[in-house]
Amino acid sequence: MSKTTDEKLFAVFRNMIEKLDGGHIFIDDKIGGRFFNSGAAKRKHAEEEFSIDLVRSTYLAPNYGHLKDGTVTYGMLKGTSLGYLHISDFRGDYPSEFTVIVEGFQPGSCVGTS
Repeated sequence: MSKTTDEKLFAVFRNMIEKLDGGHIFIDDKIGGRFFNSGAAKRKHAEEEFSIDLVRSTYLAPNYGHLKDGTVTYGMLKGTSLGYLHISDFRGDYPSEFTVIVEGFQPGSCVGTS
């Protein structure tokens, strides 16, 4: 019986998920200090190209809102019944704020996220 090293096993798992190209699919080796995200390249490009200021100034109705720490922006898209919700960081604890956000969307509106 052959013994697989941690490095080789990590490489096997990495090869398995690499083609999935999904931002929520990752391997986190807390002991060895390695991390691999199968969607990292596309997500990095999207993060570099995305501008919440552009969304706010161009696409959202003027009465949009955001949380003080800047991690959540929400509002209605101009001239539509479509709501918009952008969450840049999920590490916060915002249950009461999300209640206010959801209640602020127009009845019958559809909400898209980015």
